[in-house]
Amino acid sequence: AGQLRSTLRLHHRDGRQGWLDVSAQRLDGHASYGQSIYLIVGRDVTDDVAAQEHLAEAEQRWRLAFEHSPIGAALVTAAGDIALANASLGDMLELRPEALAVMSLADLTHADDLGRDSDKLAALLAGEQETYTVEKRFVANGGRVLWGEMTAAAVHDLHGDVHEIVVQIKDVTQRREAELELANRALHDPLTGLANRFLVQQWLDGALQEHLGRDVGVLYCDLDRFKLVNDSLGHNAGDDVIVEAAARL
Repeated sequence: AGQLRSTLRLHHRDGRQGWLDVSAQRLDGHASYGQSIYLIVGRDVTDDVAAQEHLAEAEQRWRLAFEHSPIGAALVTAAGDIALANASLGDMLELRPEALAVMSLADLTHADDLGRDSDKLAALLAGEQETYTVEKRFVANGGRVLWGEMTAAAVHDLHGDVHEIVVQIKDVTQRREAELELANRALHDPLTGLANRFLVQQWLDGALQEHLGRDVGVLYCDLDRFKLVNDSLGHNAGDDVIVEAAARL
């Protein structure tokens, strides 16, 4: 028996449109007056078609946002392998997105930071949390090290298990270097690079606590007749003397 199945667009009298899933089957042995008889069954699938269209539109919007995002992004499997990467991540790590897609997240992470977010990742995979953010170092093509702020979010399958992880990585190298420079300036003398009074006080407090009940030796060095250098040769010469003395010490 011949059979036909198709989805047809319906036009209602009130102007609405819908979709009908139609199947037609010829019934052999029931011919009447030399003509074939067909069994036609129709099912309204308007809601199903609308849901599929909405899903396709949402997927298209997500893909466009992913591919054209100014922030590096990747779709990572639960095992840590990169399934998809965008151009921004490729630019950041000096690799083509196609090359990233055959690597793992661990391949891009600095060796000293591999365990930096292991506990958070385990909690994410176990379903104990939906997202987390961590700052760690990544290694670009050629060995250049950069700091990245990485946000990971879980993608669940129909059973509620973590199927994939969406990762976004923002380059924060300049901010980290600026913070390190500010911290260094706050604790060190800008002329010699030696620890300043505040940091020395912290060291002394720590030494006294660590060696409680025992003697702690402190050596204090003075530069005799330093004022004479400043007065006769100028402050620049005095600075040179201080720098040289610090280097020799």
